[in-house]
Amino acid sequence: MKEAIGAYPRVSATEEFQQLVRLRERTRYNETAALGNAERKGMAKGIAKGIVKGRAEGAQKLVELIEKGIPLPEAMKMLGVD
Repeated sequence: MKEAIGAYPRVSATEEFQQLVRLRERTRYNETAALGNAERKGMAKGIAKGIVKGRAEGAQKLVELIEKGIPLPEAMKMLGVD
């Protein structure tokens, strides 16, 4: 065990070891960036789906009001669509 501890400074000073450390750090950074991008894309996709769903629901309510005989301008006003 003492030999391993004593050898660590020599091994960690080698160019190969330093390259491995840099590669590991770069990989960690890239993974973090990729996860952040995926999260932002997922959030944007969810927001877009919510907007589409909200518009569809609003359109359906508008149709229902018109089918009940409410004039279009009044139905739109009731739904807050101007």
